[in-house]
Amino acid sequence: ILLSPELLKAYPALAAYILVFLENKPYNKGKGDFARKMDTFVNPLRNSMRNVSNAVKSLPDSLAESVNKMSDNMGKMSERLGQDIKQSFFKAPILVPKTDSDPEHYRVSAQLDDNDDDNIPLRVMLLLMDEVFDLKERNQWLRRQITSLLQQLIRATYGDTINRKIVDHVESMTSPDQVADYVKHFRDSFWPNGILAETATRRDRSIRMRTRVAAKTKLLEIMPDELKHIIGAETTRKGILRVFEMFQHTQLNRRLVYVFLEGFLETLFSQCKFRELFIKLHSRSERTRRYRQKQQPSHAPALQKR
Repeated sequence: ILLSPELLKAYPALAAYILVFLENKPYNKGKGDFARKMDTFVNPLRNSMRNVSNAVKSLPDSLAESVNKMSDNMGKMSERLGQDIKQSFFKAPILVPKTDSDPEHYRVSAQLDDNDDDNIPLRVMLLLMDEVFDLKERNQWLRRQITSLLQQLIRATYGDTINRKIVDHVESMTSPDQVADYVKHFRDSFWPNGILAETATRRDRSIRMRTRVAAKTKLLEIMPDELKHIIGAETTRKGILRVFEMFQHTQLNRRLVYVFLEGFLETLFSQCKFRELFIKLHSRSERTRRYRQKQQPSHAPALQKR
């Protein structure tokens, strides 16, 4: 669609942008003034991640040699991060490994304490990374190294800063003023000037395809290069595309809106017992009944054995 002769003839300058976008070359995101000022802090971290990735790629045949190479690169990383970060890195709490038979041990957030409320925001973020980038499908040895490095690096570099930033961001998004803006936008979208809005015209296929390209480009460019160095550029790209494709299903999007609406009503009007009402409504669904009927025969043999 973007390369159609009619479109290129109407917009001659578009051909140069499409050629640059489709050209197979490394993508260099432009830096602002603030990003340039932060280079002195980011560059040592970026170089250290490259050393770790090179060490993993150049694994020799002997396990002893691989351990030596990994330790050398980790030593270089600690020197480049500076003495303060080096000390905090080694002062991190000792991780007590679980048995390999436990699949939860291989989760990125497996070593965070579930009972510690301060760890909940960071744990949720790491679990989201685990699902989006599909780290559980990697080689177990490499996965353990990546998860351990992520945990130690986050603790040593940021400490509780990430938890505070996540909590502050959520509180800002759910503040009374922000919720009032959400309600106002909802009202203006469905009832502009107090009148029910007309049904929007369906966009043609060319507009939808251009929107898809723009959305993919926006998602790919927001990922920081440091994350690509840790988990790999290809893994990052697949994770972003996985998130994009997940939102292309109408039924799943509708279900997601319903779940958000139910949670919003249950939280905002907790005294109205919306949860019990939703359970009764879902019990009338034919799909729920069929699911329960399928589950009953599977439990019957287990009861007979007992």
